[in-house]
Amino acid sequence: MKRLVPPRRVAALAVAGQLLAAAAGGAAAQEWPARQVRIVVPSPPAGGTDLVARIVATGLGEAWARPLLVDNRPGANGSIGTELVAKSPPDGYTLVMGHTGTHAIAASLQKNLRYDPARDFAPVVLVGKSANVLVANPSVPARTVKDLVVLARRNPGKVAYASGGVGFSQHLAGVLFGLMTGTQLLHVPYKGGTPALSDVIAGHVELMFPNVLAALPHIRSGRLRALGVTSASRTAVLPDVSSIAESGLPGYEAVVWFGLFAPRGTPAQAVERVNADVIRLLRQPAVVAQVTAMGGDPGMLDTAGFAAFVATEVKKWAEVVKVSGATAE
Repeated sequence: MKRLVPPRRVAALAVAGQLLAAAAGGAAAQEWPARQVRIVVPSPPAGGTDLVARIVATGLGEAWARPLLVDNRPGANGSIGTELVAKSPPDGYTLVMGHTGTHAIAASLQKNLRYDPARDFAPVVLVGKSANVLVANPSVPARTVKDLVVLARRNPGKVAYASGGVGFSQHLAGVLFGLMTGTQLLHVPYKGGTPALSDVIAGHVELMFPNVLAALPHIRSGRLRALGVTSASRTAVLPDVSSIAESGLPGYEAVVWFGLFAPRGTPAQAVERVNADVIRLLRQPAVVAQVTAMGGDPGMLDTAGFAAFVATEVKKWAEVVKVSGATAE
């Protein structure tokens, strides 16, 4: 004959079970990350996005006492790796180091994009911004941004600027410049930034908006003249060069930014933990020095601030892409 458990005892056991389950759930939540976190980089190794991702991965690995995996998945202007993360389980263990191209420009530039930067992702943290710089061949009779505007207005469609390709930040920085100054610059796209910069140095094309680090040695040697940086304020690696915004074009900003994104639906606890730990990392003097040496400025936005920033960037570059008429498959 079975021994019956008194009703009060049954109730007590049930409550105890619920408390144990809640405690186990809380412990599990506190244990995140319980396994390796992967940061997908949608570009090849050794590029700017990859270097930024490795700085973050190293710092978080030390903070969590658990190494992170940096997984390079290049191709299709960053859309292959980005799409992979959009379709990954939203468990906090797969992130992508997105950037201006993948999460602000792609939606309006690429016709067959297989992910939605707004719908498919949760913005986690802005890691940093990196400026480009408007440079001219020394033969160009313009020593300042104001000089260039005068020159371009006198010669509509004849003053040319090179870029690494249609839709690249170097291209759209020129489109934005033309929009805000009421000038018409002639865009000359190349298959990559290196040959484009080489032709500006050789004097075959007058201008370019290259990454500040790529242009720095040539500016210092005198083979290029820096007219202004594309960030809102001056950059540490070129402290004597004014920003375009402070050179008579207030509000001009065309930077490359990098930030971590998680698949939409990722637990808020994981998103907030990564945000807080990355911001803590970006405040360390050694990390600030690393980012600055790359021509960048560390990002310091909470998740809501980063989401608002991305939304603003999407709208801004959609308008620029529309004016440019640029498309990419």
